[in-house]
Formats: sequence, structure tokens, C-alpha cells
Amino acid sequence: MSVPGQRVRIAPGVAPGAGEPSFTQWVDISAYVKEIHVRSGASLDLNRIESSTVTVVLENSDARFTPLNTLGPYANKVIPFMPFDIQWISDGLATPFTLDASHLDSADCTLYGVAPASSRIFRGVVQNWDPNWLTAQGGDLSLTAVDQFRYYQLAQIKARTFPQQTAGQRIAAILSAIGSPFPSVVDSGGMTLQATTYTGNALDFMRAVATLDGGAVYVRADGILIFNCLQSIMASSTWSTPQAVLGDGPGELNYLGAERSGLHLSYDEQQIVNQIDGATADGTPITTVNDATSQTNYLTRPYDFGSTDAVTLSQLQNRAVYEMLSRRSPRLRVDAIAFEMTDPNLATATLIALDLMQRVTLVRRPDKGSTISHDYIVQGFEHDYTIEPYRWEMRVILSSAPDPFWVLGTAALDTGTILV
Repeated sequence: MSVPGQRVRIAPGVAPGAGEPSFTQWVDISAYVKEIHVRSGASLDLNRIESSTVTVVLENSDARFTPLNTLGPYANKVIPFMPFDIQWISDGLATPFTLDASHLDSADCTLYGVAPASSRIFRGVVQNWDPNWLTAQGGDLSLTAVDQFRYYQLAQIKARTFPQQTAGQRIAAILSAIGSPFPSVVDSGGMTLQATTYTGNALDFMRAVATLDGGAVYVRADGILIFNCLQSIMASSTWSTPQAVLGDGPGELNYLGAERSGLHLSYDEQQIVNQIDGATADGTPITTVNDATSQTNYLTRPYDFGSTDAVTLSQLQNRAVYEMLSRRSPRLRVDAIAFEMTDPNLATATLIALDLMQRVTLVRRPDKGSTISHDYIVQGFEHDYTIEPYRWEMRVILSSAPDPFWVLGTAALDTGTILV
């Protein structure tokens, strides 16, 4: 097959917190898929990361996906919160043969010397089944799904006391407090936070911790909750070194041209901040961070962290400096850069493998003027897939990479160091 393939699966009868469904518990429903629409990450530069959402339109003329259809193949199992999964497979062929997990027959078994490349686009749970009766028996059905942020939104914490700990330890403690059944990879570092007592939903608490630290908490495409503190993000090679070159030239990952609205840029003053205040948990104020040049050009635009849970003054001061460097001037946003997913080779695999907070280089060669090349940080993704006509577009949302800065104890002086 000359185009990449999608594999959409459900796990009827499997509890959402029961862990990874087995090979035989997954049901491949790709043959019934008519459309896929995926949204993940942040929709706007510097906004918080939202829950990933999916809408899938299924062919349902035999009513197999109709809720409460007791004669269907999934009778009494078409329910909300069923595990749901979308994968990309490099050549669109069937699942590779696995010992003890499949059987050989003449109809639908394929043996591979090397299994085709694959990667997850989304892992979550079904939120809604919405049948549309086009005929007496059935028609289409719209399935919507969300990632595990929905679970953390439902999970309530009641007057739970948390000790003094780092941001990462606080995130881990929140997950432990609610007995989260989902997998997670939590960086244990970050800003030191004072002891506190919290009542409310777990998602709001985790987001507040991540926002103060400057780190990122999100659900990765494989369904794993990720928390990385700001210091770890900045120390990561995927943040400092471009993971792909998106461009319109040979050897680059080519985005769609203007005739397909493949590149949307935005450059405005809406999110500029050039004066920052705040205080640690004991009320000690930081030294106000100002940028005189920015204030001259764009007027004073203050932001106050207020009285925070931060214990160490230097950590909060460094956080304020980073905020200033990120927001003291207009940042060129790429609201959407679109790619047509028709290549089963390296280009598609590289795009699918990108993750939030990774750096990429974007190159533009206008008809007049010099080549424009700049580094950006990945903020979000969108996928739109249809079969009539066949079309798969992936859009990447980017924000201009912030200026580098040096912090004592976290970097070494070299020829590329900038002291702020």
C-alpha cells in the first residue's frame, strides 16, 4: 500500500483502569472508519495543555455500534469509558504475527520479516456514542473519546495534606492520593513547594503545580501521563536540538503550500509580559523583573505570581526570569502547519513521533526576500482523516522558541551561553 494506514481499536468489556488490554481483547474496527479528527496539546502559544479529544465517524449500517443493541457483536458492551486506541502503521497492512497472540490462516494473516513501523496517535476512553439513523436499521455513528485528563478531572481530593516537596514529588503524591490506575512517568524534580492542604479535583491541582514550576503536565499519545519540570525540559536534548526540519525544500519535511492553507502564522502583542513580581510562601518578595526595552516598545505589561507555594527565593526568581525571557516580546506563533500524510517512509514516521515541548526548525523560502529559518517548540497536534476522498492531514501547532539563559548550577559556560 502506498499510503500510511490507521488502525482504530476498541476494547469491549474491558474496564478503563484494568491496565493494557490483551491482544485478544482489542477489536480492530478500522474497516468501519469513515473519518478521524484528533486535537491534542495547547491550542495557543503559552496556554495550558488541554485534554486530547477525538471524534471518529463509523459506518454503522448493521447497528453493530448502536448502544443497547442486544443482537450486535458487542451486545451490552457499547458503553462510555471503553478503552480506545488509534495507531499509525507504516504500510497500512494487518497487525504483524505474534507468537501466542495470533493464528495462521489463509484469509487475513501476514508474516513480516521485519514488523512495519507503528506509533500511537491517541490512547484514551470513549466518552460518547452518537448514532445517526439514516436507514431503519442504522447509518453512521459518531464516537467521541478523551484522554485520561477526564479521569483526573473527576477525581476529588478532600482536605488532603501534602508535605514540603518538589513539584514532581507533589504530582506523584496527587496521583497516589487518588489511586490513579493509569500509567505515568513523573519527573521527581522541580521547584520546592511548601506543605499545603488541598480540596478539589486532581487535574486543577496538578495544573497549578506545573504552572508555578513552569513545567508541563500532559497525557502523551500512548496514554501515559507525563510531568517534566522546567529544569528538566530545558536540559533535554529534544528541547535544545531540533528534532525535525519543516520546510519547503529538498531533504526537509515538506508542508502543504499556500493553495492548501498549509501555513498559518500569527505575530501580535497579546501575550507580552515585561514586569514580573511575586513572593515565596513566607511572603518574601522576589526582586521585580523588568525589561526596559520591552516596556518602551509595548508599554508596561505586569504579571504577578502573587503569594506562591515556592519555598526557595532563588527558584522563584529564576522562574520569573524565564517567564520574562519567554514573554517580553512578541512571539511568532504557527497556529497550524499542515502536512499531507501520504508517505509511508521517514517523513511520516518523523512527524508522528514528535511530542509536545520538542524543538523543530521551520524554514520558509518566499519568492522575494531572504530565506526565513527559525526554531519553534511543539505546542499541539491535529489530525484529520477521511476516506471519501482519501485524505489524511496532520497539523502541528508551534510557538517561537524562547531565548536561552544561564542559571547557576544548571548549565556550564561555553561559547553559546547568554548571561541574563
